[in-house]
Amino acid sequence: MEKEKNKYNVMSKSKLLKEFESSANGLLEKEAKHRLHKYGKNELPKEEQKSIAAIFFGSLKDPIIYVLIAAAVFSCVANEVIDAMAAGEKDLAVMYSG
Repeated sequence: MEKEKNKYNVMSKSKLLKEFESSANGLLEKEAKHRLHKYGKNELPKEEQKSIAAIFFGSLKDPIIYVLIAAAVFSCVANEVIDAMAAGEKDLAVMYSG
């Protein structure tokens, strides 16, 4: 059976102090040093910094990137076709006008 989690937010002050082996005046300096040595500083771990290259290549793992790349290629190709058709119409107009 899963261990019941302590619900510190609903515990009384006296129970909390007993649970953490402390007092209303705090810890003695000797006990504080002992706990600091035993448990370490009360700090969150620092996140590893990612390089720009790692972020870029990591983003290539997302399938939506491939959809966006395909859409960009299609847009470029379609724009070239439209430009070619517009140029062709201009050439035809010049040929028939003159």
